[in-house]
Amino acid sequence: MTINYNSAPCGSGKTHQIVQWACKMARRGRRVFIAQPTKDLIDKTAREELEIIPGHPAYRVFHGDTVGAKSIAKRLIDYLKDPKEGGQIIFITHALLPLVRFWPNKGDWDLLVDEELQVIKYKSHRVPETHGLITEFLQVEPVNSTHGRVLLIDQDEVDEKGCNRQGDEVLELFSETNRILANEHWETFVNLQQYERLKAGTGKQLSFHSVLNPTVVEHFRSVFMASANFQDTAIFKLCEERGEKFREDRAFGQGLRFTSHPNGALVTIYYATEKAWSSKRLQATAGENGEAAFDLMVQAAKDLFGEEPFLWQANKAHSENPFGKNARLPNKPHGLNTFLGEHNVAFLSALNPPTPHFKFLETQGLSGGEVRQAIYFATAYQSVMRTSMRDPGNTDPKRILVPDRGLADYLHGLFPGSRIERLEIDWVDDAEKKPGRPRKHRSNSEKAAAQRGRDREKRLALLNDLFLLGSQDADGVISCANREQLSDENSNIITTCFVTQVTAGTIYRAKQSSWPEGYLRYLGEDHLERFLRVCHRKSWQIKEDNYHISPSVFDPNKVAATFRATDNIVFLRNVWLDFENGDLSPHELPHLFPHLRMVVTNSFQHTANKPRFRVVIPTTQTMTPYAYSIIYEGIAYKLEDAGYKTDRDKRSKARNEGKPKSGLDWSKAAPTSLFYLPCQAEIPSHSFFEVYSDAPRIALDPTSWIEHSGHLIKVEEERPTPREEGQLNQVAVDTAVLKWRNATQKPSHLK
Repeated sequence: MTINYNSAPCGSGKTHQIVQWACKMARRGRRVFIAQPTKDLIDKTAREELEIIPGHPAYRVFHGDTVGAKSIAKRLIDYLKDPKEGGQIIFITHALLPLVRFWPNKGDWDLLVDEELQVIKYKSHRVPETHGLITEFLQVEPVNSTHGRVLLIDQDEVDEKGCNRQGDEVLELFSETNRILANEHWETFVNLQQYERLKAGTGKQLSFHSVLNPTVVEHFRSVFMASANFQDTAIFKLCEERGEKFREDRAFGQGLRFTSHPNGALVTIYYATEKAWSSKRLQATAGENGEAAFDLMVQAAKDLFGEEPFLWQANKAHSENPFGKNARLPNKPHGLNTFLGEHNVAFLSALNPPTPHFKFLETQGLSGGEVRQAIYFATAYQSVMRTSMRDPGNTDPKRILVPDRGLADYLHGLFPGSRIERLEIDWVDDAEKKPGRPRKHRSNSEKAAAQRGRDREKRLALLNDLFLLGSQDADGVISCANREQLSDENSNIITTCFVTQVTAGTIYRAKQSSWPEGYLRYLGEDHLERFLRVCHRKSWQIKEDNYHISPSVFDPNKVAATFRATDNIVFLRNVWLDFENGDLSPHELPHLFPHLRMVVTNSFQHTANKPRFRVVIPTTQTMTPYAYSIIYEGIAYKLEDAGYKTDRDKRSKARNEGKPKSGLDWSKAAPTSLFYLPCQAEIPSHSFFEVYSDAPRIALDPTSWIEHSGHLIKVEEERPTPREEGQLNQVAVDTAVLKWRNATQKPSHLK
């Protein structure tokens, strides 16, 4: 499916042009839907844009005020089964699009969407006692380390609860959530740990993260969307992430008043702080005398605008009016044109989603900066454009006051020739931004789009590699399914020759061994767990006497002069983790991954006071070394999400400073790592071996994790700008360090 779009600015006449296009299409006998965000905007468009056209085509309006609030979808379906003959226009709201289960003659209709569709939703309920009203009909399928997809056990029951035909007051609290869950166009996810804690009686919150699928606009004759800064919207980024194609319709722009803001030189943008604005930041103490940040912003607006009138916007929680007669803008000001004589505006709202939703959207391929653009920046721009900035003929100076530098920079990019000035406010915890690298892209949107393209290509390559491993043997010739009878016909779990993908790791006698002692045969999760339990019964005088295992299957003959380097890896199976010197206990860790099957056992030097333990997580298939690294990163990401510190990179160290340590040994993240096989602890009474395999726990599915871990996939960076003489080449250093870590032969004093 290809979606045509236009991304012209606010005030350029997109709605007018959509109506003109719809009329031309209808006069040629085509049938057209115009979808708009609110019924008020629909009524205004029909009255002020369509009805003034002499001999306009026939049209109908379907929303709550015209056909009844509880029967809109049914009324529309009934009409579409036997529509009026000839070309015509039908106005519908955005919200109606996913509610229509079946569109009769859908391919006969063109869809024109005015303003962006809202494609992300977050619903959270505090239901420690009553969650069964929802969870009784759900099951959860894990998709990565932190989230699971919600599936319905009884869709009809959830659908009926969403309709709430009897007007039950309790069910009404969950009606919107149930309607989303029952809607095939919405894909809904939960945090796995939070969900299982709630069902176990130790949690209180039930939160749903929902994404509207592109299926909602499939199979129309054509689809066109018009929205300001369309490439910054969530629908553009999420649909593009899922492989949908977009094409800019330049012909549409020829009928607009302008395609970029013509009076940017008249605009001055003022900001207060270098730090990103948020609800937490808004309420925090920021002044030297203990003033709240929001109060400082209010005073700054009064000082800046003085006696001149101005518009203002703030969060709903700020119900009081600190600005007297100055008009307050609604939180969704789309289509509001009553303030064209105003030249000043103060935007004070903090509109970032809750932190859990931020983290979820990151797993869907949206960076934190892109989420801020799609929600916070987009709303600010719409609010700013309620003023005379909407009128290209107005030449009065215009002033915009915003909280942070990020938003100021974004608006500055939209108003060519505008100026940015920092307000004279002393924020006690603020600091000037350090200049970064020279820009390689014309805009942040262009940079993000290029990054998403590289991410998609890398993820596709990863998935192709996984599928290839699943279809052929280690020698790249015969499928394991067809070769099972050719593998060693003995019942030993260790095989000494390198044969097929029915192996699940390489055994070494010692850490310095180059040649493998043998290969661990793979006969299923149960067999693996029995093997590990047998190993655990063994006692060793010193840990160095124990055998080692690597999750990698090494072919020592694959590359000349190396035996267990990365290039010798044919594939990996299962994930092995070491924990030591951390604050995370071996009995707490399984609760962080409630849907993963795993074995948790002591390490040789484990004691109750100083936990050292190993975790083995079976996988449903073999992996490439790079896929294994993404899985490893996903596990570390979940540990950080649960409040524990890992050392996976410099950013995570800084981000998690002060938090308890997870104890995850990041030096074992390399696919070439060796692990001691399970055994009794040095002090046998401290030994333990726990298998977590009860439902809903299942083996880790690498394909699903890769598909839902775009935020962890590292792509090659563009070539950096030429470095100054004497400047450290960090890329070269990192490459050398990685090569050293993967090497099997090191100087004896480093072994």
